[in-house]
Amino acid sequence: MGSCSDRQISNRDSLYVYECMYDTCICSLFATFFAVESSIPSDSGNQTIIEGSKINLFCNTSGKPDPNVTWTVENGNGGGEVSFENPWVIKNVSRNDIGTYRCTANNGVGSPVSRLLYVNVTCKYKKALHW
Repeated sequence: MGSCSDRQISNRDSLYVYECMYDTCICSLFATFFAVESSIPSDSGNQTIIEGSKINLFCNTSGKPDPNVTWTVENGNGGGEVSFENPWVIKNVSRNDIGTYRCTANNGVGSPVSRLLYVNVTCKYKKALHW
């Protein structure tokens, strides 16, 4: 059996390089692997949607390993975790869904990154009766 000790040997431009040495009685194995911190190159942007419709919120993420995405609602009370899905589809949107949503990407390399998206919901108008 061998043992492995990881050590970070480089950190430049969000690229992390690690070395790992495995020693056994038969041979030594030297491996280098790359890790890239999370980023969010694009997102679904701010949206205005009609009440009763569905909305797709997404953050396109990148990084190595692939980042996990967490959606939270910024409601002035510190927010709360709402969804781990990406994209996050909210069906039958109501005026209660108006607000700012935070997409956070984290893969354990570097610091988590986030984007804020605003959702506005307009009323669904009913036809007025004319006499």
